[in-house]
Amino acid sequence: MSTLEIDYTYDTGPPGDPVGLDDRGSYLEMFLTTRSIAPATQTVTGNQDSPITASTAYTATGFAGSVSYAVTSGTLPGGLILNATTGVITGTPTSTSTAGVTITATGASFGQATATVVFQLDVPVPAPAFTLSSSSESKPQNAAIAGYTITSTGGTVASYAISPLAPAGLTFSTSTGLLSGTPTTVQSATAYTITATNATGTATRTFTLTVTLAAPGVPLQPTVVSGDEQVTVSVAAGSGGTPASYTVSASPQVGGVTKTCTVTVPATSCIVTGLTSGTAYTFTATATNTTGTSAASAASAAVTPTLAAQTTTDALDKSSLLPIAGSNVPAVAIWGLLLLTVGATLITLSRRRSVARH
Repeated sequence: MSTLEIDYTYDTGPPGDPVGLDDRGSYLEMFLTTRSIAPATQTVTGNQDSPITASTAYTATGFAGSVSYAVTSGTLPGGLILNATTGVITGTPTSTSTAGVTITATGASFGQATATVVFQLDVPVPAPAFTLSSSSESKPQNAAIAGYTITSTGGTVASYAISPLAPAGLTFSTSTGLLSGTPTTVQSATAYTITATNATGTATRTFTLTVTLAAPGVPLQPTVVSGDEQVTVSVAAGSGGTPASYTVSASPQVGGVTKTCTVTVPATSCIVTGLTSGTAYTFTATATNTTGTSAASAASAAVTPTLAAQTTTDALDKSSLLPIAGSNVPAVAIWGLLLLTVGATLITLSRRRSVARH
């Protein structure tokens, strides 16, 4: 605050003044002086039991000689002191305060000016501190994790973070610090750092997660396409772990043997051969990986293989074939050849007898 001060002197004129007292009389000299200190208002902030940042030193204007400072209204919070030479307030407050004080500057010769200091001293927010209900977990792929709960034993947490990022299928909450969900990718033991933060500081804890390969779930119902004495069977994974292969089985058996085929991932189908045409079959599938083998799927729709296409020779009655030099020749052709041979022989003999008579 600036102060307008009126200073004056009273004089009756110097001795020997040619004007003389009878001519001039007494006179009054008046001086108008503005005095101030800056900053006129400032705010001191801090926390209880923590050293404050020193207030700004004052700059005095209009004073003659040195200036001293004092609190003239209000009371400094406990633990704080005022430097009478500079007007700077320092120290460690022992209590909270939102009050203000008036600082007055006084010149060595004369004059005063005032300024206001407002305090904003709060109870400090403690740094975060917390514990996890569990520090590790091992879970099969595609199974929900139990996770952990957090117990806070320090200051209010403003936010949480996790490093590295949560794995596929899991979600991390920056407001609660919790990790939840269903992991979809197999991983070895991985340590995740959970960090809690507020204005005062940070705190960390570690959670280690292992995701193992689960045994495959039951495959979906196979789909089928009929062929010549064979059937193409397509398979797909169900729930559980990722399959490495599938085994497809036909029903009923053929000659007491169950006909099968194998699908090796990433393939999605295989062909069951050696089936009997005209017989209806259904097919089931099991899934396998290094952890185990699933139960059988639901049976496919029934399908009937067709008879394989035949060549002209195959269409002949094989009972009419005779073995000749390791191959099969139709019996009709054989008999025809024999008849031709016998006929030719008879004709030859007949001619010889006719020549002999003559």
